[in-house]
Amino acid sequence: MRARDLPLEFIVVGHTSDDAALLETGRVFITGRYEGEEAVSLLRGAMGDVGFVPSICPETWCFTLTQLWRAGLRCVAFDLGAVAARIHATGRGRCVPPGLPVHQLNTFLLSYARAGHPATARVHP
Repeated sequence: MRARDLPLEFIVVGHTSDDAALLETGRVFITGRYEGEEAVSLLRGAMGDVGFVPSICPETWCFTLTQLWRAGLRCVAFDLGAVAARIHATGRGRCVPPGLPVHQLNTFLLSYARAGHPATARVHP
């Protein structure tokens, strides 16, 4: 992303195990811990174009996907498990192959975001 200077930013609603490294990129923003009932308002407040579920496990439901949809976001996820099944069943997003090279994933996220919004893409992972 940095090497290609893509107009792509990621907003993590919550926290990760490696916040410092992500923040150093200058392309990732992190809200920090939150209570469950705050999720949708935080997602809406971040004004992202696309929700991204980067899980590489074939989850059985995915609460995150539900919250992203409640916030009104179209979603992108890897084509695995219940997340992919829910996206395919509803048409409320797109699935990409697991193992898609990062440069292709970033290009896809930008293209998908721009299909709905022409500005800089802000993605919620």
